[in-house]
Amino acid sequence: MKFPKIYNDWFSEYADLYSDQKAVVTESIELTYQQLSNLIDERAKTLTEESINQYDIVGLFAEHTYQFIVDFLAVWKISGVVLPINTKLANDEIDRQIKFTGCKLIDDFKIGKNSSPITKPAALIMFTSGSTGDNKAVVHTFNSLFASTISIDNEIHLEKNKKWLASLPFYRIGGFQIIIRSLLTGGTLYIPQNVSTEKIIDGVNRYKPDYISLVNATYRSLLQTSINELKNTKAIFIGGGPVDSSLLKEGLSNGLPVYKVYGSTETGSMISILKPEDAVMKIDSAGKSLPGVKLKIEHDEILISSDSLFSGYYKNDSLTKEKLIKGWYKTGDVGVIDNDGFLFIKGRKDNIIISGGEKIDPNEIESAIKKIDYIKEAVVLGIPDEKWGQKICAVFVGSTKIDVSEIQEKLKEILPSYKIPKMIKQIEKIPVDEMGKINLIELQSLFN
Repeated sequence: MKFPKIYNDWFSEYADLYSDQKAVVTESIELTYQQLSNLIDERAKTLTEESINQYDIVGLFAEHTYQFIVDFLAVWKISGVVLPINTKLANDEIDRQIKFTGCKLIDDFKIGKNSSPITKPAALIMFTSGSTGDNKAVVHTFNSLFASTISIDNEIHLEKNKKWLASLPFYRIGGFQIIIRSLLTGGTLYIPQNVSTEKIIDGVNRYKPDYISLVNATYRSLLQTSINELKNTKAIFIGGGPVDSSLLKEGLSNGLPVYKVYGSTETGSMISILKPEDAVMKIDSAGKSLPGVKLKIEHDEILISSDSLFSGYYKNDSLTKEKLIKGWYKTGDVGVIDNDGFLFIKGRKDNIIISGGEKIDPNEIESAIKKIDYIKEAVVLGIPDEKWGQKICAVFVGSTKIDVSEIQEKLKEILPSYKIPKMIKQIEKIPVDEMGKINLIELQSLFN
């Protein structure tokens, strides 16, 4: 497939090419490529009048609406840098991200006064889903964002003028790249009201998309409710965390074009793919690298080289130098590559929990729990779960008996709902080994 020249106003070229074709569809509006382009032009003019300038970082609350698409393409048109803001975050964390990036905030069409223009080429700054106080903001260029779609197309040959479902949040790289893939292939992006399982099921039944990206939990629900509607899809991409092999087998046995994928914010979304024809023999694999992607294992860690790689972490040169070495990204994931070139993910070098496609740092939750009166110690861990990939569980040591529901209610005041532990247990002491390290295996057994 031929793609446009890579530059900030690439969509104008596509508006001319696909003028009268549908670009975006929601429950309340349909926009052709030309109509979307007109809205972008109007918005860009407004932003310029409101002192949004070239290289400004512009914060956009990433609501699941067509307006987000208008806004970020308008920011790009005037050579600004887009910062999608996760609307599920607690206010304190949103404030931290705004202050850290120095972005100009667009909130309800009001332009914030904060300003800290970026000094290096950039199109997108996106906080990783595991980010807390470490300011892990990933910087992508137009080249890296486009390279991701190009490599996917080179592997499975994306078709033009097809239907894509906006099935992941726009403030995550997987959801953001769905927009890019749809528009770069002249497709129509169907946007459900939100990305709840209920709305995704409704979107599949109503719009019958050709391409859809899912996390394990949503995929499981669709197998139970909408398997017939999925049979006519061109590709179902499953990723965002651990994928249940039995569910993969179920989909394949029912003739679904299921592709297990692996990637991250830093890699611009997927960089490896397990195709249906390979899944028979390699069901537990994350597949082979996409064209243009190189993989290698060093000290059990997966390293990636690709044109889709991020350029660095914003305002964090030390972490950038630690993670990006001579064109190779150190993922922090432990894995092996077999003799046939298939990648197998064994786990994380750190202890990030991936639940329902969200990367969650247990340290943040532990800190929040320990702020509650009478709690002395706390450990948060991920327990394997068929629905969510991992579910968040916690144990704590308290100076008195504490009601678990009270802890959960207090946590809701400072953490988004997806970070609240599903199960919490009070124990007498935290088990440690002879080196003083926490015995996670013993703690996991409390929840199995």
